[in-house]
Amino acid sequence: MSQVLVVEDDPNIRKFVSINLRVRGFDVVEASTAEIGFFIIQQRAPDMLLLDLQLPGMSGLDLLKLLDGDRFDFPVVILSAWAHGQEYTLKTFHKQVVDVLTKPVGIEQLLLSVHEALWPDSRSQ
Repeated sequence: MSQVLVVEDDPNIRKFVSINLRVRGFDVVEASTAEIGFFIIQQRAPDMLLLDLQLPGMSGLDLLKLLDGDRFDFPVVILSAWAHGQEYTLKTFHKQVVDVLTKPVGIEQLLLSVHEALWPDSRSQ
C-alpha cells in the first residue's frame, strides 16, 4: 500500500483529498503545516507528497527547498490555487516535482496525477 502525505492547511480540501485516496486503497497521512509535514517526512519518508504552496508559517516552497538533494527521493505533486503558470519553474528547480495541479482540481485529475507520480512507467502501458 502506497503512503501519500497530504500537506494542506484547508481542512475541507485536506479531508476531501484524503478520503478519496483512502477509499482507493492508499495509506494517507495528513499535515496542516509544512513544519508538521517535514517532521513526518524525517520520521518516515512517504511514497509521495501532495503539497500546497500557500501554507501558514513555512511555505510549501520552503519545504521543497528542504527536500532538495539526495536524502529525500519521492515524487511531489503540487496542489495549489497559486501555481497556475509556474509548472515549468517548479519542475525545473525542484527535481521531485512531477506535476502541478491548480485548485480547484477534480478528483479524476488528482487520481491520475497520483497514479502517474507513483507508477511513472505505467504511462507507456
